[in-house]
Amino acid sequence: MQPQPVIVWFRNDLRLEGNLALSAALSSQKPVIPVFIWNDKSSDCTFNGPHSERWLRVSLRHLSDSLSHMGSRLIIRKGYAHKELRGLASETHADHVYFNERYEPSEIQTQSLVEEALRPQNIVLKAFNSNYLFDPRTIYKANNHPYKKFGAFWKHCLTLQEPNPLPLPLRSEQFSSPMLWPNTVQPTEMNEGSSFREVSCIKPMWTPGEASSNRKLKEFLLTSYEYYSENRERSDITGTSMLSPHLSFGEIGPAQILQELDQQRLKATASATLHEDKFITELGWREFANYIITHFPASNSEPSNTVLDHFIWDDNKNHLTAWQSGETGYPIIDAAMRQLKSTGWMNNRLRMVVASFLIKNLLIPWQKGAEWFSYLLVDANEASNNLGWKWIAGCGTDSSPYFRIFNPLTQSQKTDPDGSFIHQWIPELSQLSEPWIHHPWLAPPDILQRAQISLGVDYPRPIVDYKTSRIRSLAAYKQAKLLYDLGRKHN
Repeated sequence: MQPQPVIVWFRNDLRLEGNLALSAALSSQKPVIPVFIWNDKSSDCTFNGPHSERWLRVSLRHLSDSLSHMGSRLIIRKGYAHKELRGLASETHADHVYFNERYEPSEIQTQSLVEEALRPQNIVLKAFNSNYLFDPRTIYKANNHPYKKFGAFWKHCLTLQEPNPLPLPLRSEQFSSPMLWPNTVQPTEMNEGSSFREVSCIKPMWTPGEASSNRKLKEFLLTSYEYYSENRERSDITGTSMLSPHLSFGEIGPAQILQELDQQRLKATASATLHEDKFITELGWREFANYIITHFPASNSEPSNTVLDHFIWDDNKNHLTAWQSGETGYPIIDAAMRQLKSTGWMNNRLRMVVASFLIKNLLIPWQKGAEWFSYLLVDANEASNNLGWKWIAGCGTDSSPYFRIFNPLTQSQKTDPDGSFIHQWIPELSQLSEPWIHHPWLAPPDILQRAQISLGVDYPRPIVDYKTSRIRSLAAYKQAKLLYDLGRKHN
């Protein structure tokens, strides 16, 4: 008689290798049923934006193909995770569900609902940590309080034992199939879900899937890693790894990245080296974002610095629309926002620049920017997105001071010296050369005429003056601080 099968519940871990839940299920020597639950009406499926949803469809096809090559299948069901897993367990007589944990508040709620739904059937749930280097629930300060500052958190992490070695590569003979496979839907059968149509093909920048993520990593290590520290903030060249979407969908894990670094002997994974490695430190920020959302879930959408509770926002809808559309009159801002809208991505430096502009020059609440990013980013990650926005706003547990305001002009000159990035994304400025490409409103009339640009017609004038808006922003924060201090005195 065949043993009862194990369900492996895939979510943002769409890979075979380095997948602890899948490896453990295969080690049980029971039939394994890989499952993905698609639900665009609840938190069960967090990839709801146009770019992330498109990526998900392609990634699921690649995962399905990979499982087929192993003699297995990917079962896709539509609905709520707790209901579908309960029904699937009854249908297949599965007695275990293995999954890799997620730490966002909505996902913890989903996991709780699954546990509650399966308890009456005596189905055992086993959770694993495959998508992060460290379990955030095991790291505390000496006083048993959670860390709030990245530096102290990461210093602590570097003293910990390295993650356990990754499982050995999977073999097809490890996969045992159930006697009868349950019904499934195909990715192509799922509703589009989004009415957003200004989406370009993601293929020129990426190919989703586990195999592509490994190729992307090797390509980065061979071509760009050596110059990462000096080029990662440039917008005119590809100075980053471009692995963020692959990480967000779990097509590759951070432990695999560290292993590849070690194997390539480009950087050892010893603590002394990690301290100096900018690329590894960025993985550390990803760990920290997950740590903060785990220990301070209530602060996910609210400011940790209550000074902003007293802040008077301008919240101009026209300004928000101009920012979203890339029509602010500041070329580096507009180029970055158009890149985001078209591809679902921009590098981290530009994310900080456009966020600073929205919050501190336009005086629009950071939550509205975070919502727009969450909708459009192909690498959408709730923890990292909110941490980044709160860092810029100056209201996170570890944040940039509010008075640090990025100057879009100097950032443009620094990240895009010859204007090639701006030319790529703002074709109406394609005939305008450096230095005027960074600030076309300062260009002499004859320069604009030769470039066939009429400001206010072909390209907008700046919607705010940088210097004036900076002064206004600092004054607003000063007023909020006074109100905050006054409130503390009366409490």
